[in-house]
Amino acid sequence: MGVLMNLLWFLSSVARAVSPFVLLFLVLRWFFRRSENLPPGPRELPFIGSLPAIVWGLMRRGLQPHHVLGRFAERYGPVFRVNLLNKTVVMLDDFKSTKAAFQHPQLNDRPPGALGKGVSGTSGEQWIEMRRFCLNVLRSFGVGKSSFEEKIGAEGEELLKEMSAFQGKPFNPRPPFGSAVSNVICSVVFGKRYDYEDQDFKRLLALLNKVILSSGTGGIVVFTKGFPRLPFFKSKLKRMRADHADIYAFIRRIIDSHRSELDPHNPSDFIDVYLMAVQRNASRNATPTVANGATAKPEKYSHLNETNLLYTVNDLFSAGSETTVTTMEWCLLYMAIHPEIQQRVQAEIDAVVGRNRLPRLADKPGLNLTRAVIWEVQRMASIVPLGLPHVAASDTQFQGFLIPKDTILVSNLWRINRDPKLWPEPEKFKPERFLNDEGKAFKPEEFIPFGVGRRICLGEHLAKMELFIFFSYFMHQFTFQKPADAPPYTLEGKSSITFSPLPFEICAVKRD
Repeated sequence: MGVLMNLLWFLSSVARAVSPFVLLFLVLRWFFRRSENLPPGPRELPFIGSLPAIVWGLMRRGLQPHHVLGRFAERYGPVFRVNLLNKTVVMLDDFKSTKAAFQHPQLNDRPPGALGKGVSGTSGEQWIEMRRFCLNVLRSFGVGKSSFEEKIGAEGEELLKEMSAFQGKPFNPRPPFGSAVSNVICSVVFGKRYDYEDQDFKRLLALLNKVILSSGTGGIVVFTKGFPRLPFFKSKLKRMRADHADIYAFIRRIIDSHRSELDPHNPSDFIDVYLMAVQRNASRNATPTVANGATAKPEKYSHLNETNLLYTVNDLFSAGSETTVTTMEWCLLYMAIHPEIQQRVQAEIDAVVGRNRLPRLADKPGLNLTRAVIWEVQRMASIVPLGLPHVAASDTQFQGFLIPKDTILVSNLWRINRDPKLWPEPEKFKPERFLNDEGKAFKPEEFIPFGVGRRICLGEHLAKMELFIFFSYFMHQFTFQKPADAPPYTLEGKSSITFSPLPFEICAVKRD
């Protein structure tokens, strides 16, 4: 006991002696870093960095994280830095800087652990390999091709039935939207769809939604390592991990079922193909057979294992459903707020499609206003206002500034979508900005709802198909109105990784 007490006394004495030097080192490090050729930014304090300035901005009524960071850009320019608990974050506030940074080979990694170990959160060769594999398999099952239209259309018809059941009475659109969009992903990943009232399915969707909402103000919490050490965020992170564990348990049960029933000659979904690749990994020659008897290009998938499968399936669900569901919510909200535009979209669909069938992908060339409305909703709503974080793989010179290794880079997509130099009258809802002089739909280069560069969204093609089919179905079958006794709709929203509308109810009135 005496030896232990002496040891503790010695260690405490050393700590007292060393602490002033540690403190001095940190202060000097902070002071001298200010002289490096870093991007400008708000005043930084030792240990807490720019946090007081950001918190002050967030406390002001109506300001969201992307608003606060946008105000910093007005003072410091389109490339500036903030310091969050000793972690440097470089903000990119315009399209030019965002495109240049996210196409730079040294600025394309992800912060370790911020987005998990699936295809969204990995870097380097592992990310390249996993992304290539996922894209090959998804394409083999028709994602992004007209052959996949039947699956989305069938789910769209189920969604129409669900909405019709409310008989024009107010309802919250998020639950049925979440079920429909997730079922499309289920058909590819699990090889099945779920009934909207299936309790396990409803619990999975609730957990996915909870994790997204808990990800932190503007998603920044999950990007930095300092926040989880704070008492409030410690408990929040603990809840998030528990929710993630439940999601992974659900997915793991599905994977176990697939493994026990796997037919190597007839893979029916993404999990089957992935499991076959894992089995072949031992020979270092994973050449998965994909749908319809085709084969992917022979190559080694050395990073494919069941742990990564678990994370990748979670990626496909969380990223592939949340953004599409949120966009669909905003679409209905904007149509109810702008009934004159809703009527024009309906008239266009009626003229091109008629009243005897539902719209098809083949109708897209004639549905220019319909497509322009979807794009204008994406611009106005800025579903992922701060995008997903990149990290510098090495010290990098960028636009005259030093970006040190491990610096996080975040693009303020909300500011890009509100840039008056790109979008005249940016605060106005004007779908016509996406129509040329002949009335044909076109997308400017600066319109990047799915990101830009090598990290562009993996589910871009699927999301585009879903948004067009579902939205055109809605406009063909219903007129959307605010409930008579409801307060005026607001375009304010709540920030997590996504920016979603405040909870609302709407009436879907059946068209003749």
